[in-house]
Amino acid sequence: MVKKVKASLYLTEDKREKIRRSGLSLEEYFNRLWEKYERFCMDKWNNGGFWIDVYRVCFLRAETLNFIFDQFEEESLLKIGREVGEKQRSTIEAGLVFNIDEDSRLKMIEFLDDFCGWGHFTWENESIIITMPIFTKPHFIKGYLEGIFNLKLTLIESYPNRIAFKIVH
Repeated sequence: MVKKVKASLYLTEDKREKIRRSGLSLEEYFNRLWEKYERFCMDKWNNGGFWIDVYRVCFLRAETLNFIFDQFEEESLLKIGREVGEKQRSTIEAGLVFNIDEDSRLKMIEFLDDFCGWGHFTWENESIIITMPIFTKPHFIKGYLEGIFNLKLTLIESYPNRIAFKIVH
């Protein structure tokens, strides 16, 4: 049951302006905030440990991550990515979040989009496209996606603002 509550909310002018610029009503804005708060378990973020559902999260600058990845050969990054993707797949399926089968690929893409921060993921015509990718090299993410989806991909484009893979049948 949804119950409407009346309350007074005092907001600074800069916060009111930010809400106006969002194009959302005050109710829509706070509903979106609450949804993110619940999904990202914000009330559990303390004592140096950050959690989203069953996943412990850490923050690492993109430059640091790419510096680390630059120390590996392309084939090693592919192998590491595949192993990490396979482990992620097992964790998701064992945690009964959902099974990653052909029917749930879009759900998994949405999961990556919401939780990873690795870029904006889309699934289009047997292709996986990442816009605004965090990675400067596509090899780790290629292996990761192959591992998580249990399929083979071929790189079709790699630019600083876009990486695209095609499914190999």
